[in-house]
Amino acid sequence: MARGNKSILLAALSLVVFAALSCNDSSSGSDDEAGFVYTPGSLSTFTTEITSNDLDRAGTPHDCSSGQCYCVLLQGLVSETEYLAIAVSDDPTDTDAFNLKIYFPSSTVAGTYVFDANSNITVKVTESGVIYKFGNGSGSVVGDVTITVTLQEETDTYKTYRITFDKAITLDNGGGNLTVTEIIALSMTETE
Repeated sequence: MARGNKSILLAALSLVVFAALSCNDSSSGSDDEAGFVYTPGSLSTFTTEITSNDLDRAGTPHDCSSGQCYCVLLQGLVSETEYLAIAVSDDPTDTDAFNLKIYFPSSTVAGTYVFDANSNITVKVTESGVIYKFGNGSGSVVGDVTITVTLQEETDTYKTYRITFDKAITLDNGGGNLTVTEIIALSMTETE
């Protein structure tokens, strides 16, 4: 895995993920209906040597070859339910850039999670203004998909986790297959 110092907006990306997650209402099928407010000083930029991804949507790789990798992992309480959330973006400041959000109920970070297309999981790709989904009745997979989350590296200042899917999933809305070979995400969770 190529590493280099990269200035990344991880706090902003994590706020977007948890704002979308906390606004999610499974009965409405949308996680974009409620707003949230950034207050001055609530966002920070910091430098890290980590995060990468190796994934592909409909034949287009998203693998950090552009030199930009924005990947975060969070766990937190939303409406009295603990969720694990993973976010990947080619550029969190560009609304047309590839953005991936994965979230599901979980009281732990590291583990093996098995889902089918009807499971309580949301895998959402937004690219060029088009939304593609898997989970909660959207998309498909042959059998089940196993998502594995393992601790990759732990230092005094950060933790990274490795996320893998054992097979491709098919996104709805003509989104094609999403193959997640590997995501190395920075943990934004304080206690794990």
